[in-house]
Amino acid sequence: MSLGHSIDRVDYDQLVAEAQRRIAARSRGQWTMHGPVDPGITLLELYAWLLDQRVYRADRTPEPMVQAILGVLGEGLAPARAAGVVLELSPPGPRRLGRFAVQVARRPELTFTTRRAIAVAPVDAIELQTWEGDRTADLGRRPVPLLRADGAAAEATIVVRFAAPPPPGAPVGLGFELDDTGVEPAWSPDAVAAPPPAELTWWCNGVALTGDAVRDGTGGLRRSGVVRLTPPTGAAELRLRITTAHATFTSPPRVAAIRGNVVRATHRLRRALPTTGPWLPLPGVTLELPIDRGLPLGAVRLRLTEPDGVTRRWWAVPTLAPCGPADRVLLVERAAARLRFGDGLGGRVPRCAAGTAVAGWYEVGGGAAGDVGPTAWQPVELAAPAAVPPPGSPLAGLGVRSHVQAVGGRDREAAADARARVAARTARRARAVTAEDHVELARTTPGVAVARAHAAIGLDPDEPCVRSPGVTTVFVVPRVGDRGVADVAAGRAITAPVADPGLLRQVEARFADTRLVGTVVHVRAARYVAIRVDVTVEADAWDLDELRARVAGALRVHLDPLHGGADGDGWPFGGVVRITALIRVAQDAAGRDGRVADVVVQPRGRDPLPACRDLELPRHALPVASVAVRLVAPRGAGGGLR
Repeated sequence: MSLGHSIDRVDYDQLVAEAQRRIAARSRGQWTMHGPVDPGITLLELYAWLLDQRVYRADRTPEPMVQAILGVLGEGLAPARAAGVVLELSPPGPRRLGRFAVQVARRPELTFTTRRAIAVAPVDAIELQTWEGDRTADLGRRPVPLLRADGAAAEATIVVRFAAPPPPGAPVGLGFELDDTGVEPAWSPDAVAAPPPAELTWWCNGVALTGDAVRDGTGGLRRSGVVRLTPPTGAAELRLRITTAHATFTSPPRVAAIRGNVVRATHRLRRALPTTGPWLPLPGVTLELPIDRGLPLGAVRLRLTEPDGVTRRWWAVPTLAPCGPADRVLLVERAAARLRFGDGLGGRVPRCAAGTAVAGWYEVGGGAAGDVGPTAWQPVELAAPAAVPPPGSPLAGLGVRSHVQAVGGRDREAAADARARVAARTARRARAVTAEDHVELARTTPGVAVARAHAAIGLDPDEPCVRSPGVTTVFVVPRVGDRGVADVAAGRAITAPVADPGLLRQVEARFADTRLVGTVVHVRAARYVAIRVDVTVEADAWDLDELRARVAGALRVHLDPLHGGADGDGWPFGGVVRITALIRVAQDAAGRDGRVADVVVQPRGRDPLPACRDLELPRHALPVASVAVRLVAPRGAGGGLR
């Protein structure tokens, strides 16, 4: 018997009632006795009770069983994850810093550690020169366009002045906070590397930086990140030039702030395993871990000298269920802050040689608590995170502050959440089969920001006039930051967003793994067709300029590739521009202040159409509209054009 709703949302009474409701129709009126004394009703109630009990037990599957089932599906409980952040350092003088730790005041469990060595020195000033001139005064106040996006050559100059030259032997770090990119920043664990939108060259004091001399964490100014570069020895001023022969950005990258002496840090801290002597070879041995610096994160390196005198490594695994009796594995129980060894069936029982102890380290940290906002930090010694740096330490007098939110922290996934995630993943598109699959996969490509996509099944860009079986062309429209409806209406927004080459390569790389065998998927930037819309409005309003801007803005939004269309989610690819729809939009915008007398839409650069005809766009194309509004006096009121 099929139900119109899921059985795991109904109880015993609902199951019996649903079955009794269908008896008359299914038995064609032959089953007339529906009372409890009828044997058929007794069997029906029995099966309903059994099903209700099965559903009850299924909803209470123990976590080891859930992990085993997820393992069969190639999944597992997502482990805890450490948040990432960028720190700005304020040193009292030039110095070289290795890896060190910082913690939030009065919260020693929130300890972050830096990843690499860095050279720092007090910064006197940071200046910025773009094609618009000196924009130093705007840094930190408003986003500044850094490079053009017209496809031609472009460059920008950043001058960093130190009070004294940074010490040699380590690179300096510059933090670039880009405005509204739609891409995860480089310090986020969710960040995915993608080809740069334009090929950039970094110059320092007239020398082009190549290879290890520069590490561009911004991905070619696609996302916020840290640029690490090695300056010339003894240079107190760094004159950095960013150049490109072809500025193929979708829109000019806008920098909100540039900061010197920055370094990435993550919410993790490595600690030595507690010293413990040999234990009895019993199943389920546990090793308790201190929690004064946070809960264990999951990374463990443990070595144990066994009775045969050989020191062997034991490996941390997410679950002991699939492990055999000879596997040297252990389980990190984050919530209980301990390590658990096997019982001889799932995992090996540890046996220590006499007079030996556990050796190794483990990491603490991670979790949602690490997503702290911009705040001041206290540097501490890495070997003893509770200790304040003593005088003479490179960390003494060092000021640390974060200007961005720490992101990416996540607690260990619960079994119920893992079940829901895997169940939702079964409905997620993982193969490019239908047109909707191609659109969803392109739109959700990690590492880039795709606003819209359109799949043209059977279209080969090299043979557009014939249908090509097994070939699909996907047109993508990139996301453009700070491009709201108000900007489109006012005519300040980019009218035809064009995907950069790096974005197209990233989407192509995703289809290389998801397309069907024997099919070909091409990825292209969206095609645009320039059109002109002329509107005549009879009006006698007080503010004619405001009325003209209102009508023109409504039509621009209606025809916009990202905000247009009937649903406001973008003009349909290849959609017909209908006169009646334009009249309705224009009249709604004019309201009682005017009456739309005429609307004419024409393709620009092509033979004009009759004034009364709709405009049919080429297949798979989007419009780029220029709108002209003419105001005339109402009929019978006299007067002329306005």
